[in-house]
Amino acid sequence: MNYYLDKEYNNEIYKYRKETDLLFESQGNIKSLGGNILKSVNFVIKHQLLNQELWDTFIEQFSFKDDSLDGGWRGEYFGKMMRGASYVYKVSNNEVLYETLKNACLNLIKLQAENGRLSYTSKFNTLTKSKKNDIL
Repeated sequence: MNYYLDKEYNNEIYKYRKETDLLFESQGNIKSLGGNILKSVNFVIKHQLLNQELWDTFIEQFSFKDDSLDGGWRGEYFGKMMRGASYVYKVSNNEVLYETLKNACLNLIKLQAENGRLSYTSKFNTLTKSKKNDIL
């Protein structure tokens, strides 16, 4: 299987990620971090990553489609939070966090249109500059 961190895998798109994502390849347990790092990670898990209201707010962006009004990128928050949370899960093996992430994904999928489209902008603003009057 081709995996972008494998030395043999050569893809120009991933050349920089081979350097940066290695930082997250630890298979160790979070308890081995210890001290302030462990306290900080546990704080983030408790107060941010397990915050259901925060996940719901990110998901709402895909139903409101508010980004079409001002060209904002609020729909990006879900992906950025999910990526960070996935890295935290990888080192923490926190099953409550895993269930939270799984449920967030399942809730997001519910907003997919019949044609398969899942977006936080109106269909009229797909791949275009925003126009205030094009909201669905």
